[in-house]
Order: sequence, then C-alpha cells, then structure tokens
Amino acid sequence: MRHIRPHDLTIFTIINPELRASLKSKLEKQGAYHFNVLGPLLRILAQFLGIQPQYEVGLLQRIDADYFRRIEAIPFTMEHDDGRGERLDKADIILVGPSRCSKTPLSMYLATMESRYVANIPLINEVTELGRVRKLLAPFRKKVVGLYLDPMELTHLREARTKNLVANGHVPHGLEDYYGLQPIQREITACRRLYEQEDWPSINATHRGIEEIGREVLQVLHLRAVHEETWT
Repeated sequence: MRHIRPHDLTIFTIINPELRASLKSKLEKQGAYHFNVLGPLLRILAQFLGIQPQYEVGLLQRIDADYFRRIEAIPFTMEHDDGRGERLDKADIILVGPSRCSKTPLSMYLATMESRYVANIPLINEVTELGRVRKLLAPFRKKVVGLYLDPMELTHLREARTKNLVANGHVPHGLEDYYGLQPIQREITACRRLYEQEDWPSINATHRGIEEIGREVLQVLHLRAVHEETWT
C-alpha cells in the first residue's frame, strides 16, 4: 500500500472477503483507481448457479483424499475395461451390456469425474457366455448395472464401426450377425432378460449423454455424486 499513489491503477484478485473489503477501503481513501476482477464475476455466477462461493484460497489446487482416489480409480478402470482385470471385489460399479453401448466412455467418465472404480464387461448372446457372466458377478450383484440401446440405434452404430474396421468395405461372411437388426433384437432381449432374472438395475442409453447416464448409474446404485450440485 505504501507504493500505491493517488490516481494509480490497482487490479486485484483477492479471494478472502474481509481482506478484499479492507484493500478496497484503503485504495478509495488514497484516491487510487482500482478494479476487483473476481468480485463481480463471482456474484453473477452465484446468482446464476444458485450456490455460494467457498472463498477458500487454493481450493482449486487442493490435494485431498478424493484427488488420490481419482488418481487410483483411472488406472483401475482402464485395467478392467472390456472384461479384463480380476479385482472386481474392489470395483464400486460394474457395467454390463452388449458391444457399443457406451460402457467404456461411461466407465472413464465415472472414474475421472466421480472417482469411482469401474469395471465393464461385454455381454455376448450365447447361453454359455451369459451363464459365465452370471456366475462371475453373483458375489457382486449390488454393484452391477446393465446397459442397453434401442436395437435400430445399435444396428447403425455397429454397422458404422464395422465399415471403419473392415478394409475396402468388404465385410467377412458371418460378421453380418454383429450388426444385423434381427440378431441385435435377439441380443438385446437376452440381455434384458438376464438383467431381470438377476435383479440388476438397467438403463436405456439410447440418445443420451454420458453425464446423464452416469448420474442415473449413481442413483440406481445409491452412490453419492461428487458433482451433484450441478445436477439440481
């Protein structure tokens, strides 16, 4: 303050309300021009979002238990993508569903944004494979959520994926079952029947964003959302 003269310009970003008010008062007494960068912005944001700032210095850079949990959740989720990994007992959430039902992006969203340990397992419409998954997840049924899509939407997604993967647009014989409408209808029916038999909550992910699906996953498993204030 000793170096600030009348008619100088002072621009400040003081978080602490008491310190900010004290500085403003002193600048006004000295006749100095001043501008509070954060104050007006925080007031508008508080009105718009309906929540109050915490006014805590260093909050953005704070390293706490949730930070370390997130750092551990991400590699765990990558390790347990697409049926891999063997530590299902440590998972908070286990996503199951047919191929191309957004299991992987949803898993990474829940790990990154919600610090959740997530495993995802693909379901293949074969009696022995569905039986294997049923047996594998029996001890963890309270962690399981089943995903499915509208058959027509899933057909479009798989057909596009197949064309991207197959050279020269030539689809090998037998791969038609992967994106054919009738096989997919049977696949979705079998998966939903499994969800019902095992009493797993299920979510229709058709035309829905990852954030919206993630919120519903947390709700059906009765898990607290880290960012629940942004969803109210």
